[in-house]
Amino acid sequence: MDSLFFDDGQIGGVLPDTTNFYCFLYYQVGDSKYPFLTTIDKKGNVIDKKNISFGNCRGLMIDIDTCIDLVTINKRLEIDLLYRVRGTGEVKISDTTYQSVKICNTAIGGGRVTREGKIELTKGQIGECQ
Repeated sequence: MDSLFFDDGQIGGVLPDTTNFYCFLYYQVGDSKYPFLTTIDKKGNVIDKKNISFGNCRGLMIDIDTCIDLVTINKRLEIDLLYRVRGTGEVKISDTTYQSVKICNTAIGGGRVTREGKIELTKGQIGECQ
């Protein structure tokens, strides 16, 4: 029954009830577990559905020391996003020479679930750590 709304995902929880809709957190499994939100009106119709993480911790072409892809949702249904990866990569210097370099990339984002059940997200650009 859950696969009608969650595409074979694993339900992680239900956010606080609202007057107009329900909001579910669930995870779709790929090379990692990716968090999604789905909002459903009180009649069972899907209002909105979005991946709420940056989703960049897997499949990187570097040796990863640490990778954080953090999503926080508060009681007011506001969303905070943080992505940070640290590792080592190889840079081509010439046709036969490579140099090892330290890499640190980060991005932040945010969003909210509106009173109508729409999921609004802004994911910042990935840049160097400061």
